[in-house]
Amino acid sequence: MTGSNFVAGASVTIDGLPAIDVAIHEGTITAVTPAHADGPVDLVVINPDGQKSVLSGGFSYQGTPVVGTDTANGDRSKATTKPKRPPGNYLQLTELSLDDLAAMGTNPPTAADVVKRREHLQNALTARQKGEHQLAANEAGRARSIHGTPTIRLFMAEEQAAFGQFDNAWFNAEQCIKEGETQTAFVQRVSQCKSLESAMMKKLGRVTVLLPSPLPPDIEVKIATHVIAEVNYDKQHFFRPGNVRVEASAPGYEAFRKEYLVKAGQEQKAEVSLPRLAQHR
Repeated sequence: MTGSNFVAGASVTIDGLPAIDVAIHEGTITAVTPAHADGPVDLVVINPDGQKSVLSGGFSYQGTPVVGTDTANGDRSKATTKPKRPPGNYLQLTELSLDDLAAMGTNPPTAADVVKRREHLQNALTARQKGEHQLAANEAGRARSIHGTPTIRLFMAEEQAAFGQFDNAWFNAEQCIKEGETQTAFVQRVSQCKSLESAMMKKLGRVTVLLPSPLPPDIEVKIATHVIAEVNYDKQHFFRPGNVRVEASAPGYEAFRKEYLVKAGQEQKAEVSLPRLAQHR
């Protein structure tokens, strides 16, 4: 992208998803676009002070150069954008050689597993380039099951975001952050995953469960049929927009069950009431 008034630290989003490896040199920004289906999408540049320029349909994933604009001061006369190389090539950097195995602890993958992992990574890259994002995420997940890195988590999150699995994308971005913060070699990945996590949170709704105090003995809480561990009772839970059912039950109490409409970027508070049954009062 070329333009003016770009400031160091500016971020770029494509259809709400963060671009990675953003670099600014004078009036030019280069970046690697996130995975996305073919077609025009909105392009946004945001300076660190919050000033931004939005160009509706300013970038195309159709593989041909597109003339558009994107400058931090809104100047629409000079800027041009064009598709970059297919994103995710960095995934190749996570391949393991046989020499790596000695440094991987007491239970490293076997040589055969390394070969399988490499095949899964290549399949993932090929699927991404074809726009088969669900397959790409699944293949990357198979590689991660053999040996995972924050880079693979990032790749999976990007692919899941590309076909609308924003909750799974958010989860993998969050796990990328947790895993990357313990490994100094993945500092850049942590930054990229934080950007993606933030973008996914805007596309998801949040559910906070408000439980009675004191808690009834042996209470069980479910959100969207999933049992919630007690340590997570007071935390926000992220879901794709739509109806989400909250349930709670405990021996001697009337069961609670209610559906809530969850909207993107908003919090829905579920206040749980558990009246005691008459025979237990």
